[in-house]
Amino acid sequence: MILKKGLPLPECLKERFPGAEGLVCVAVKLPPKETDQPYKVASSGLAPDYHDVVRDICAGQGEVLCDHSYYGQKEMARRAGLGAVARNGLLWCPELKCFPYLGEIVTDRPAEAVSAGSLFRCPAVPCKNSACASCPALKDGFCRELCISHITQKNGPFSYDEAVRIGYNIYGCDLCQQTCPLCRWEPLRVEMPPLEFWLDISKAGFEENRSRYPFLWIGRNKVRRNALAAAYNLRLDCAEEYLKKAAGDPSAAVSQTASALLEHL
Repeated sequence: MILKKGLPLPECLKERFPGAEGLVCVAVKLPPKETDQPYKVASSGLAPDYHDVVRDICAGQGEVLCDHSYYGQKEMARRAGLGAVARNGLLWCPELKCFPYLGEIVTDRPAEAVSAGSLFRCPAVPCKNSACASCPALKDGFCRELCISHITQKNGPFSYDEAVRIGYNIYGCDLCQQTCPLCRWEPLRVEMPPLEFWLDISKAGFEENRSRYPFLWIGRNKVRRNALAAAYNLRLDCAEEYLKKAAGDPSAAVSQTASALLEHL
């Protein structure tokens, strides 16, 4: 399912795109997926790269913007009336739930202003979901540093608290979608290798699998670091062995994370 709505071209883009008049905001449905293993990878890391998906869908219709830094895509989609920004910080579209790929098309056709969706007001009123209220990242408004998805993608080593916080997630997090009563979580199961595969993956093996597993864009050392934390949190029998081995790894992200976890075994 694809949603498109027009919006007048923002002032910040008029200088970059002379002659352009409008912006078409595009939202594409992302089917939820989950691994068949105890560890977790967010749907966005198991699906095709959304840059490619959005650009293929919008090809030939104008200049396509996807994951750019000029402004927030969620905010543009909200202003175009595609959906509302819920309490968990996700863009909620009635037709797509909290699973949209977002992009924009710059066009020379003028677009009429539309009624913007609500900002920071969850469409579920009242909501019986307690997950948002209990999540530390959402306690006083969205806190990026406490978000599991952000932590799995951050640079450098984990502190012990960060390693424990990500739980079984080795990339991203779908907890908000899974627990939201508006999302109707019905994921497809994706066959994945065991966690040990990521704990001990070589540089050559990593490169061979980059095209197969989209979440590997974060890089080998981040994946290994995250996998160490997941192995510790899952209490795998092999966790101590891998942590001791990783403590001497040349990557600081891996070695310092391993050392922090070894102190608590």
